[in-house]
Amino acid sequence: MKADKTINFLQYIAGMAFNLVLMALLGFLILSAFNWGSNRGRDFADQLTEVGEDRDVEFIIDVTTSTADIAERLEADGIIRNRFMYQLELFLRSRSGDYTAGTFTVNPSMNNVQVDRALRLRPEEAAP
Repeated sequence: MKADKTINFLQYIAGMAFNLVLMALLGFLILSAFNWGSNRGRDFADQLTEVGEDRDVEFIIDVTTSTADIAERLEADGIIRNRFMYQLELFLRSRSGDYTAGTFTVNPSMNNVQVDRALRLRPEEAAP
């Protein structure tokens, strides 16, 4: 009878140790997944916000130019890296669709907010 209790106790201890190892392994895997996701997200964000070369680009907006057209042209000219992120940022800042027609100077080294501010200046304010 005493041998049975000892065996049961050892089985209980072995089972608890096994469960503890499994929980530690699961915790490690979850933390590793979060770390991997965080690193990939940081790399993606860095890629989207990477600053370009320092050169001035003349950018013309006419009366019929939409925000989507502006974003597409900015991306094609290498001023911004991602037109969808630019438009999303404008939407989140409630800044869509109120551009003034004119000629503006922008630079690939500007971030999205700086580009947006430069394009919202009145043409006489934008002149150097």
